[in-house]
Amino acid sequence: MLITSAILATAILAAPGPGQFPGVSDPVPVRETQNELRFEARLDGDGLASGKAKYRERDRKGSTQLRFSVQIEDAAPNTTYEILLNGVAFASVTTDALGAGDFDVRNITDDPGQLGVVPKMNDGDEIEVAGLISGTLH
Repeated sequence: MLITSAILATAILAAPGPGQFPGVSDPVPVRETQNELRFEARLDGDGLASGKAKYRERDRKGSTQLRFSVQIEDAAPNTTYEILLNGVAFASVTTDALGAGDFDVRNITDDPGQLGVVPKMNDGDEIEVAGLISGTLH
């Protein structure tokens, strides 16, 4: 028992902490409940632009609702970028005059402005705002 505790303590002390690997984003934990699954990704690249992507899958009124959103900031103003899932384009986001952009889509919603096709996503999928920023869903 004492040896096991010592090994466990050593493993915990040796584990890397947040921010210990420069240039690598700390993973965002997967959140899962009985009726919901969520993944998030921090998006970054070589320039000033950054952002985040969120995916949610949940049971709603007997159906599975899928939702995906991307927010970007500090990008080129008034520019349209393709959003890629594992290298395949499936949507686009356009920035405003300040270089910020939002994309939000759901497969089931009462808001027709957010209705669209949301591909099934998984832990480890790559999200890219083409030529600008990217990250991995966790």
